[in-house]
Amino acid sequence: MKNIMKKGLSFSCMMAASLFAFSSCSDWTEVEAVDVVTPQIDEQLKADYIENLKQYKNSDHKVVIVTFDNKTERPANQSEHLTVLPDSIDVISMMNPTAINDVMTEEIKRVREKGTRIIYDVNYAPIELEWNQMVKEDTEGKLTEEDALAHIAKRAAEQLAVCDQLGYDGVTFTYMGKSEVSMKVPEKARYAARQNSFMKAVSDWRSAHTGHFCAFVGNPQYLVEAQGDLLSKCDYVILPTDAAKDMDELTVKAFAAMEKPFCPKDRFIVAAQTVRPDDEKQIYGYFGTFDAEGNRMRSIYGSAVWCAEPSEHFTRAGLMICNAHLDYFDSTLVYGNIREAINIMNPSSKN
Repeated sequence: MKNIMKKGLSFSCMMAASLFAFSSCSDWTEVEAVDVVTPQIDEQLKADYIENLKQYKNSDHKVVIVTFDNKTERPANQSEHLTVLPDSIDVISMMNPTAINDVMTEEIKRVREKGTRIIYDVNYAPIELEWNQMVKEDTEGKLTEEDALAHIAKRAAEQLAVCDQLGYDGVTFTYMGKSEVSMKVPEKARYAARQNSFMKAVSDWRSAHTGHFCAFVGNPQYLVEAQGDLLSKCDYVILPTDAAKDMDELTVKAFAAMEKPFCPKDRFIVAAQTVRPDDEKQIYGYFGTFDAEGNRMRSIYGSAVWCAEPSEHFTRAGLMICNAHLDYFDSTLVYGNIREAINIMNPSSKN
């Protein structure tokens, strides 16, 4: 981590006691009142802290993206507040992008002051499921493949338009795809055409939003060559590793992505699931491997270690943590697993 962090971030715990608005650097705790009030010092600490956070997030470091399950209703407990997330998180992806109430609007403003960007995901899979349902209900067989392409383009454009409508800082776009190896010629042509219809909408959006955040989520090896230009314009390529069983699988995913020569190798982010508080069988958020104490290794931890390791053939740019809100309930520290991952990848972060 850069030296720019050392001054401002060292104040983070002091600020947690004096500034409730910036309490996410430590556990949510009560603090004792003191007789001496120094608002000028507090304001300067706050200004220095925020400035250093912004400089850190603009520096060369391992990026942390989290997905957050925001609710339509106003937050009912601390785990539903954006402002409790660790300040060193770079990007928050809202899982329900149109469910933004007045409390969430204010909290988005506050986390943006710290240099955090707020985004959401546009996913191809639900769009195709919508189309398949329309075909099932079309008992007269009137729908054509041209109608399918039009539907895909229209729905993708509608979802991308939410970015401007609600003032988001950008998007991820998800397209998992599938291998073309066993496809016959007609199926392969349809696969490419539908993919192009979705990607064309994203590409048009990207051309009009060059200053916004944009990242691809999926398997680059399943993209047709026409998508090379769009991938080159993405900030990151996020590999779908949230179900990986070990660190080796992360490496395999990266090399598989590079099967396509047009896939940029200097911006890979891997994904990991958050552990769940009631998951006694350790199904979610764990690798199949074990740590030194004989416990199953948490995938957030293992993925962070992988990200911190050097790589000759590609750049390990950071980590996307899925369902980050569940990590609030860590038994040792609020958002303990996320904080640990940030410290592993960026040892001087003081998140």
